[in-house]
Amino acid sequence: MEVLRLGMDEVPSSGMEMITLDKLLCNMPRLNSLFLDGFFLKILESGAGILKKFTRAMENMKYLYLHRIELYDLIQIQHVLCLVRSSPYLHTLDIDLDHGVHSSDGMDLLDLAMLSDHMIRLETLKIYNLIGSRAEFQFLKLLLASSPSLKRIELKMKDIVDDPTEELRISQELLQIPRASNSAQIQWM
Repeated sequence: MEVLRLGMDEVPSSGMEMITLDKLLCNMPRLNSLFLDGFFLKILESGAGILKKFTRAMENMKYLYLHRIELYDLIQIQHVLCLVRSSPYLHTLDIDLDHGVHSSDGMDLLDLAMLSDHMIRLETLKIYNLIGSRAEFQFLKLLLASSPSLKRIELKMKDIVDDPTEELRISQELLQIPRASNSAQIQWM
């Protein structure tokens, strides 16, 4: 199998049987493109943990597309980071953010150095629906610090950000984030 797409229309009931992402993907060594959504990530056990990698590295994984991801959901963040850490040759990471109701900032609980000991070969990072939240900046810091091969960063703000002053603040803050790649260019879509 080279391409896998998993998604759900809504978060299932809590009585559903759980599976770890490692168990699901460990028997797919040729997988090179993975499409996941946030609802699907919510039903997975958090067994892998954020500092671990999968039992078997996903060496063929080149494209990872994640949609409806909430950076306020620690379980989703754990799975995303575990996927990135387990995909040493990941070329493109495409994330569509979801800004549902959130009570706490899950990124506060993560150590920013957790990926820096594990450099990835990410060349293109695409993030849609930015609103300039602290969680988004923490997540970007983590990825940019661990991606020395990064060439292109494509960002799109959510439609609700329509104040030019706020857009300028977000742009300036993004430009100040340290990067492992000196050639990474930010492009606004």
